[in-house]
Amino acid sequence: MHANPRRVLPPLVALLAACAHVDGGAHRGDVIVSMTRVSVAPKPDAGERWDAAAQQGDTGGCELLGALSSFVLPGSGAIAAGVCMLASSSDAGGDLKPEDPDLFVGFEIGKQTYYSPVIPNRHSHDRPFDLFIPGELLRNQDLHVTIYDSDGASRTQATVIADAMLDAAALRKGVELQDVRLEKLRLHARTPPGQPQTTTVKISASDGLARVDGLDLPAGMIVEVRASGRYQIGSWNDAKIGPTGYPGGGPRDYNLPGPDFRRAAHGAAVALLQLDSSAQAIVVGDCARFVTESGGRLLVGVNDNDHRNNRGSITFEVRVLAPDVQTWSGLTTLSCDP
Repeated sequence: MHANPRRVLPPLVALLAACAHVDGGAHRGDVIVSMTRVSVAPKPDAGERWDAAAQQGDTGGCELLGALSSFVLPGSGAIAAGVCMLASSSDAGGDLKPEDPDLFVGFEIGKQTYYSPVIPNRHSHDRPFDLFIPGELLRNQDLHVTIYDSDGASRTQATVIADAMLDAAALRKGVELQDVRLEKLRLHARTPPGQPQTTTVKISASDGLARVDGLDLPAGMIVEVRASGRYQIGSWNDAKIGPTGYPGGGPRDYNLPGPDFRRAAHGAAVALLQLDSSAQAIVVGDCARFVTESGGRLLVGVNDNDHRNNRGSITFEVRVLAPDVQTWSGLTTLSCDP
């Protein structure tokens, strides 16, 4: 990584007076920081370009989403088509070149950093990214925001375009950051839900991956998913199984794509959290509790790539709640309560 020294950019920060003031979240003064615009110079310097002729950014998320797209229940929306196709069109509708930057933004505070999804081959976009931050952290520390151009499959292979240190007061008023190579980064804060969010969805085992609606799912939140039900996988097997899947694993060759799903038991309850090019695969079984990496939308189903001949149903109960500092910082192991 080509690192720049950390610096505060007060002369380059324009406060947005029109943004709503946040008087502290309902949960310990917590906030959700929303990024709604990032734009960098078309070229880093005169006569130069951001990337080589071939795309350099991390496309692993797009590859997984593309592989999973055919398993999404109709009406839940295409999970890969949106941002993974952005590389082929510009704001004006023309083709963009692979040498345009593959932008993502890091948000670091305390001992943890969260990253927005990589948006390939765009020097400007308005794809939203939301991050929950515990109020306890913001009371004592500033948020370090860094704009990157991804140069490879790992986040350590990235070029720093600009960075800034922001305190809680600036975030709550709303800011626009500008620098020599950064044309605009727009951030504002909002109050998170005051109570845990809960919802229940019952689907057929033949539905594939179905979207769970009605949830606010920024990065940095705890999600607990519980599954129950009895169902049959395939037309050749009359045995009913539950959310833990086949005893001993079963025929894993028929599992959904992706390493996490491939390793899991066939027919197990699974979930996918997706935002643009980022995909977080979760093996639910009877229950799973996890912290959202990029947030987005939640899809649930069973671990089967030939789901149309399944029978029976499965119910998913979902809770979304605010983590404490230790959990948000990745310093604790999450498990479901009995």
